Amino acid sequence: MHKKQFLLSTIGYTVITFVLAVLWHIVLFTGVYEHIGYIGREEPGFCLGLISILIQAAVLSYLYPKFKNGLHLLLAMGVFHWSLHVTAAAAKNQIHNVPLFFGIETLYLAVQFGLAIVLFRWVYGR
Repeated sequence: MHKKQFLLSTIGYTVITFVLAVLWHIVLFTGVYEHIGYIGREEPGFCLGLISILIQAAVLSYLYPKFKNGLHLLLAMGVFHWSLHVTAAAAKNQIHNVPLFFGIETLYLAVQFGLAIVLFRWVYGR
């Protein structure tokens, strides 16, 4: 594995995803998330979110070059992440409008992993 590609994709994914997450959940759609009961804390745990994103970035950056088709990996990981992030959150939280929550979070993850696909294909040249 090339260290430069690993570092570029890890840093790129971390920055893109963290910025997108903050803009999406805290700036653009905070009212929607508060209304449906998804945001339960007054102050989000930014450090924990960043750690989670950094772990995702490192795992994806490590695995991507090991697959013949990295696009399939990212699509599979996006669906896997959706199942953990969206369905589990709806099961654990008092979400007042589950279809709206599924829709807005599915759109968010489609944007997140769409950007990840562009990033990884650029970094790894595939």
